[in-house]
Amino acid sequence: MGKGFVFGLLLTTTLLAGPIEDEYNRTRDEIEKLRDNAQLRKEQLEKTLSRSLQRALLRYFNDPDYQKAELKEGNYERSEIDPYTYYYKYKDYVGYFTYSVDPEKYLAVPIAEKILQKPTAKAASSRGD
Repeated sequence: MGKGFVFGLLLTTTLLAGPIEDEYNRTRDEIEKLRDNAQLRKEQLEKTLSRSLQRALLRYFNDPDYQKAELKEGNYERSEIDPYTYYYKYKDYVGYFTYSVDPEKYLAVPIAEKILQKPTAKAASSRGD
């Protein structure tokens, strides 16, 4: 296939797009531009991380106050290796969440997670060590 054919095909599909599809595409682009600022990305990230934490606290520890759990700046950090992995600390818990999409842009469920509860001094001494 020549370049002319590909260009013609692209031009034809563009011309076949109806006015509603064009409006949809313009609206989607405008929304993406509005969302792309540092404050909104931070808010979305903290919302995603907090919901992931709440879910983990309920699933793994049946924490009665899981709904109050929130992660704010200073309680999480992005992995230096994987941009979709975040390490966190919350009260006596530490762990990480890995997402398949950017958690700064999308509310997502982790594809991998680990949550650990730090041992307390009393629990460590009661083991008989």
